[in-house]
Amino acid sequence: MTTNHIERLDPALIRPGRVDMKLELYLADEDMINQLFHFDCELLHLGQEFVAKVPKLEFSPAEILSLLVANKHSPRHAIANVVAWMEKLKDEKTKLTRITSWALDDNDRFGDH
Repeated sequence: MTTNHIERLDPALIRPGRVDMKLELYLADEDMINQLFHFDCELLHLGQEFVAKVPKLEFSPAEILSLLVANKHSPRHAIANVVAWMEKLKDEKTKLTRITSWALDDNDRFGDH
């Protein structure tokens, strides 16, 4: 189970016996980006090239791993397309932020009546 907002979960959902361990995952630094690349591809020389293209502390390990899994048969393709992938992901995050902001603004307006 994963969540970005553990405080919003019902305590019954995360009680001992259902959730035995809580682990906080941070945004990926250079070392984690490199480890994710090697985990999937085990190509040391390409890992450094991949790390150099992905800014540290900007993407989650899950986001990076999704690119690597999608390109698991062609690590060179992952490297060649990582810049376009990052731009697309940033655009999606920007759109989601705008939508979330708009929805929150609408909720505030409804509360004023």
